[in-house]
Amino acid sequence: MRGAMWRCCIRGEVGVRAPPVAAAAESSRALTHRDYACLMDPIRHNLSDRCVLLFSTDWFKPYWPLLGLRVLDGQENRFVDAMRSAVRDLIGQENDYFNVSSGDMRVARTRKLWLDAVSSFTPLGAPSPLLDLERCSLDERRQVRDEIVRDNYVSWDELMSRQWTSLAQSDWDTWVASITASVPDYLRTFAWSVGYDPSDRH
Repeated sequence: MRGAMWRCCIRGEVGVRAPPVAAAAESSRALTHRDYACLMDPIRHNLSDRCVLLFSTDWFKPYWPLLGLRVLDGQENRFVDAMRSAVRDLIGQENDYFNVSSGDMRVARTRKLWLDAVSSFTPLGAPSPLLDLERCSLDERRQVRDEIVRDNYVSWDELMSRQWTSLAQSDWDTWVASITASVPDYLRTFAWSVGYDPSDRH
């Protein structure tokens, strides 16, 4: 993965257009208004929630590069453990993620847990530009996204074309799916919306 993908302040022309991923586009067309409301309104407010949920799973681990995430060698399991601890803190006694408090204090606590883990277990100690909406501009994220899609086209195609029910690899994955059961493809669609979505809404 290119070093340019890790610097938020890159300036210059983007020379690569992302190739179309038919399955991803089809997935987008199938989304309901409720799905988009959950995913995009407001993305900054619960971005950390979706990051800790997504990166806690076993099924998404092979696809970390799609969102520009690099973890220090040998620290992958510790990073996942930190994500799962954050998820347990996030969910508390609830059985459904969509019943969890969206109050500022709770959201700030989850965001801190996410950023603490990134600081401890990634080479640069900061989220990739795709997951750093506060510091990185739309143009910067677009450049990174184009490079990732170009370099990982096969992985994107594989991820978006698989049946959702075939992704779960562990009891943890099954549990995470159960707490977002009302929007079954919530986390995969989030990954696609941040890492591939050609509409560049965010």
